[in-house]
Amino acid sequence: MKAFDTGNIFVYNYSKSAEEFQLVNFKDLKGDLLPGSRFGASLANLGFLDKDIFMDFAVGAPFAGANHEGAVFIYHGRSNLNFEGK
Repeated sequence: MKAFDTGNIFVYNYSKSAEEFQLVNFKDLKGDLLPGSRFGASLANLGFLDKDIFMDFAVGAPFAGANHEGAVFIYHGRSNLNFEGK
């Protein structure tokens, strides 16, 4: 089966120096999901769940799973963009 509509999101890390923002790094997050799961269809800022200085966020995949029941993935923010997902 050809993969389609699995979805992905891009996370960017910017640094502000003087009066402009400079791109420091970016990461392409893809869920290891079945075709049609639509990972990234929704995003939510969760604040600081693990009480560090990096924002945590949730990514929705409304049709993930064998029966398309959907899933929400929680990511803990990291300065190097090496996220811990659950």
